[in-house]
Amino acid sequence: MKIIQLIKVKFRKLRDNKFVEIEQRRMPDFFYEGHNQVLEERNSLKDQLSEANRKIADLENKARAFEVQGTQQFLNYQVSHGRKEKDDGKDEEIERLEGELGIKNLPCGSTIRR
Repeated sequence: MKIIQLIKVKFRKLRDNKFVEIEQRRMPDFFYEGHNQVLEERNSLKDQLSEANRKIADLENKARAFEVQGTQQFLNYQVSHGRKEKDDGKDEEIERLEGELGIKNLPCGSTIRR
């Protein structure tokens, strides 16, 4: 969960930077000597932002998958151990009752009464 929180903080910072960029667009454009350099840097930052957003989405998906996998393993463990204990008791009870009734199980699945 700390990873997700860290990712969210970074995402907020990137989003805030994007908000500042939008505010700057509202201001009138002034042309100066370093204009082309600024445009190149802006485009580079946009590329970095989109790459960061992709990485954030990928990490969030991995975190969700990991949580689901852990939950699935836990539930499988509970089900397998819970049913095993109950089934063992039922199997013993069925065998006891079959013994009282005189029913014998054959390997092929059919039964013979004594």
